[in-house]
Amino acid sequence: MKKEICILIIILSVVMISLTGCGNDEAVIELEQESIRTGMAADPDETADCEPQNNVTVYVCGAVNHPGVYELPEGTRIVDALHAAGGMDPFADHDHINQAMLLEDGARIYIPTSDETEGISPGGDISGMDLSASEGTPARINLNTADAAQLMTLPGIGEAKAALIIQYREENGRFNAIEDIMKINGIKEGMFNRIRDMITV
Repeated sequence: MKKEICILIIILSVVMISLTGCGNDEAVIELEQESIRTGMAADPDETADCEPQNNVTVYVCGAVNHPGVYELPEGTRIVDALHAAGGMDPFADHDHINQAMLLEDGARIYIPTSDETEGISPGGDISGMDLSASEGTPARINLNTADAAQLMTLPGIGEAKAALIIQYREENGRFNAIEDIMKINGIKEGMFNRIRDMITV
């Protein structure tokens, strides 16, 4: 459309110069060159900056359908990471995750189950949900020496389960392997998989 308008301007200018007798070759050439420069100017939409978009890499784990590492555009939020991971699984607790939080590069996004958040009010802090790559790895909890308070720092381990773990030690001796924690009533494979990297014997 711009080129058509410029061509029309050139034609009209030539006609006007011819009619008035005031034109000369230099004036016509100058008009043509100016019109060509105007017509060939790049469309603003085409010359918009096409800078590469920055991305963040996050690890989504816990009660999601497809745990894994995902690369997402900078400025997206936890809800976008959850969509990338196939959404929360049926056992996830939606009330303890701020899905509107902005993603940070290197973040670990842990989604707890309803069993893990039992007894914790909505919005309460969930141990093990590390949204910062710079916080470091916490020391593992020793099942054979930890007291009730230390055991309760594990996601899903409340006062009742901590008491059962201590009771097991008193009645059966030490835990020989971290998998032995599944002998505790109420601690099944799903919960074990979520705390296995946080415990030792």
